[in-house]
Order: sequence, then structure tokens, then C-alpha cells
Amino acid sequence: MDKSMRRINRLVVAAFAVLFLVVGVVSFLLFENSLQANWFVRERTWEYLSNVAVQITENINSRMHNSVQMLRMLRDSAVLFKPEQTKNFLERKKEFAEYDELLLFDTPELTGQWLNQTYPGTNVDLVELRNGHEQLLAVPEQDTLIYCVPEETGEDSAVLVGIKRKSTLQELLSYESFDGEGTSFVVMQDGTVVAQPEDSPLADRMIQNGVLVIHGNDQAVQKLYRGLETNQSGMVQIQEGGQWLILRYDPLQYRDWSMVTVIPSNIISMGIDVLSTHNLILAS
Repeated sequence: MDKSMRRINRLVVAAFAVLFLVVGVVSFLLFENSLQANWFVRERTWEYLSNVAVQITENINSRMHNSVQMLRMLRDSAVLFKPEQTKNFLERKKEFAEYDELLLFDTPELTGQWLNQTYPGTNVDLVELRNGHEQLLAVPEQDTLIYCVPEETGEDSAVLVGIKRKSTLQELLSYESFDGEGTSFVVMQDGTVVAQPEDSPLADRMIQNGVLVIHGNDQAVQKLYRGLETNQSGMVQIQEGGQWLILRYDPLQYRDWSMVTVIPSNIISMGIDVLSTHNLILAS
């Protein structure tokens, strides 16, 4: 009898040992699966943001490039007219060129004087204009973009100025792939916002008095502002207003401006978090 009981006890102990081993293996696999799922989602989120941000940046660069090329074509034609004909020519062409106003100045100096009088505090680089390099200026408080385009070789000093009082950049910033959860905006090196989409609570929360304001002094925030100041590309994850966000910043082709694109860090993982949590509970 004693031998039978001992044998049964050994079998029970062995069964429990096997059961605990199975449970341990399953728990480890569930835990490992949860970690891999979280890593995969994080990588997909950063990749998704990169792809969308690059596309928006390329679209804006293309739009600005086309605007500059249009002004170059009009400038080359306008300088051929007599002064009294030039104004009528530019007035007829501004709607076709998608500008609110077109003005031709004989020299970069006259261009700079007009800018200072019309938009106080807005300065153009006269040396760049003399060397045939276009200038793109912003007056954020008036929702105005100013394109200044000289002759590329610098042989003819006349400068054509194109004014866009309602920034067409907003159209490109209203990107729908974020399902209303993310946002994009254009900022200067000092954080001044050039353009932002309308009706974006996330952008409104991060922009104060026309300036990008990220609270905190950790490495991620410092990296972001350093990247804007030096016209670099990069990505950071920050916590703003109790929410984790991923930001990507990319320099634009014209002027010292950058595109900043923001999405919640859990924008892709929202549907996976529950499964991962269940796995972690089962594994505990």
C-alpha cells in the first residue's frame, strides 16, 4: 500500500513539474511575443511617420520650386516691356501665376527699401539677390509669403517680387493620412511658425503666439531645437501635455525653414495595445 501511494505521489509531483514547465514555456513565449509586437509596432510607427513627412516635405519643396520658376519666366518677360507696360502685364498675369500681387523693381536695393516700408522688420539678403539667388520671406503675423526672384546670372539686377497673402502651404499641411490625429507645420530656425494647418488642436497646443514651444529640457527636446537651428533632419519622441508624441523635422529647400511633422506615438499601436496587455497578464 505504501509503495502504491509513493508511486502515486511521484506521478503527481512529476505531473505538476511538467505542468509548471509547460506554463513557464507558454508564459515566456507570450512575454517574448508581446515584446516583439511592441518593438514591431514602434518600428512601423517611426517608418510611417518618416514616409509621410518626406512626402509632405517633397510636395512643399516642389510647390515652392514651381512658384519660383513661374516668377523667373514672368520676370524675363516683364523686363522686356517699357515701364508703363510692365504694370499692366504683371496685373494680367498674377491670377494665372497664383499670386496676389506682382511687382518689378529695377535693383535689389529698391526691393529692400520697398520691403522695409511695406513689411517693417522684413529684410532681404541683397548680396544673394545680386548673385542671382532667389529669396523667400515670411510675414507670419500677416499670413504672407514673399518671393523675390532676380535674374539667375546676376547680369540684370531687376527683381520680381511675388506676394501670396494666404499661404498655399496650408493646403499641403492638411494631410489626411493621420486620421486627424497628427499635424505638420513649417518653422524658422528660431521656432517661429511660418505656416500651420487650420483646425488642428495638436498644432494649437504646441504653438504659442506663433512660436513652437516644447516644454522640458531633456535630450530629445534639445535635439529637436538643435536640429531646427542647424537645418538637420531627425526624429525624437517627447512627452507634451501628458501625451507621448513622435516628431520628425526636415529642412526645406528654400530659406532656413524646416518641416515638423507630429503624430501620437501610439497612432498605430492603438489596436494592438489590448492584445499585448492581455499577453503580459497571462505571462505574469
